[in-house]
Amino acid sequence: MTQKILNVGIITTQPLTLYLPILQSLSCYQIAIVYDASSKSAACPKGTANVTTAKTTTSIPQASTPDAVLDHPSVDLVLNFMPPSLREKHTVAALSSNKHVLVESPVSLSLPSAHRILDAQRKSRARVFVASPRRYAPCIETFKTEVNSLERIYYARCRNIQGGLPESHPGAEAGTYPDSETNPTANGGIPHFPLEATNTFHALLQEVFLGQDLTTERIQLSRLLTGPRGCADMSIMRETLGTPDAVSNIAVIDPFYSAIFHYSGDDLLLPSINNGTGTTNTTNTPSRPNKHAYMLTYECGTDAVPRCDAHLAVYGTGKTVTLEYDGSVVRTVVETATTTAAAGTGSAAENETQESAGQVHRREESSSMEEAYAAELEALYRFLVEGEEAKTTAEDSMEDLRLFREIFEQYDRQCGTIRTPLG
Repeated sequence: MTQKILNVGIITTQPLTLYLPILQSLSCYQIAIVYDASSKSAACPKGTANVTTAKTTTSIPQASTPDAVLDHPSVDLVLNFMPPSLREKHTVAALSSNKHVLVESPVSLSLPSAHRILDAQRKSRARVFVASPRRYAPCIETFKTEVNSLERIYYARCRNIQGGLPESHPGAEAGTYPDSETNPTANGGIPHFPLEATNTFHALLQEVFLGQDLTTERIQLSRLLTGPRGCADMSIMRETLGTPDAVSNIAVIDPFYSAIFHYSGDDLLLPSINNGTGTTNTTNTPSRPNKHAYMLTYECGTDAVPRCDAHLAVYGTGKTVTLEYDGSVVRTVVETATTTAAAGTGSAAENETQESAGQVHRREESSSMEEAYAAELEALYRFLVEGEEAKTTAEDSMEDLRLFREIFEQYDRQCGTIRTPLG
């Protein structure tokens, strides 16, 4: 049987340093046309042009507008890597033409906007898949299995503190347009584009905050959560541990943010997969004899120190399981305490101390981001062509937006101020 080839159109605001070469390496995809807002041909439209990146040798037709991609007759699948505020517009347009969409996470900025995308999907013959490559890294399955083997979770921490790295470093999700939505002068070569993104951004935030004042702190918090770092952190946290039962102690001190998430200790659900029809299948549900509450501390920030400290760590009694994502590699690290029965020459108490000190046994399993992107694109193909279920659908992305809403509501309960340790 001949393999069906999906013709791909891409709309983006940055060069796709990973998606483009990996798409070209997979025989089931063929790139038909690309709109790249950062290219000179997009800034000065003159029809189409051929573009060759450093990582590819194939010339690809380049469109001068997003509509040229959305209306292209041979395109089956649109990769929508536009700014968060413009994702709804282009996703709905593609669906109305019965073109499948891979859209960057989150699917949009507000829940009403996400519902409009779902309505468009129901009226279309096409489907929506949400890009989240880290969730498809092969080693993340080991991470989830190890977390679920813990008899009890005492504490968890999710941290993403980076410095000295450009926005387009390998760890960043593809297609992010970080400044256009709050800085109308960004990307001056295409002056109309940031203005549209900014206006739509504020309109969607009015939906998020129900017409309340868009304070600087609310805008900063929104940009963090819907940006490539915050949303990726939250979705991995949610897939591994489930949705938190409560949120507290939110701090917004730009460019650093923090929050505490509370879990009641209910059984974890792994993995939760939505088949796109509104039903959810849950497999591998672990069983814990007792419920124990725990909390997760979330920290995110940017400074000038060149490093990437990004991980999700879960602490049990004698084992700590960590998922590290430092840019080019996703790594599962399992650290287990082992006791040693060393012969002692002192008192019984001294010998007991020597035994309890023990050692740490460390295991690692790594996946490159190239492997993660390839696994994601293979899952996308099975989802669109073979009808298999996927875990990163538009419905799943709405769970991130619901969590964001809980964070915003808690921040409002804090009266828009940062609580000090004294209350």
